[in-house]
Amino acid sequence: MALEKSTLEIREKLVRVETKLEGIEATMASKTDLADLRTAIAEGFTAQTKWAISTAVALAVIAFTAAKFIA
Repeated sequence: MALEKSTLEIREKLVRVETKLEGIEATMASKTDLADLRTAIAEGFTAQTKWAISTAVALAVIAFTAAKFIA
């Protein structure tokens, strides 16, 4: 009797675990999702780097131009 009761409890717990896993599985990222995210991050990093370099060059031009007129 105790073994049958334990078996029923284990089955009930297993059903609860499977139900939770189904919910989690629905929100998990797929390999495609991760590849898309990696691409988006790389594109954002490239754009940010280009912007930072352009800004640094522009500031250098302004600084050298200002130095030319000051000296």
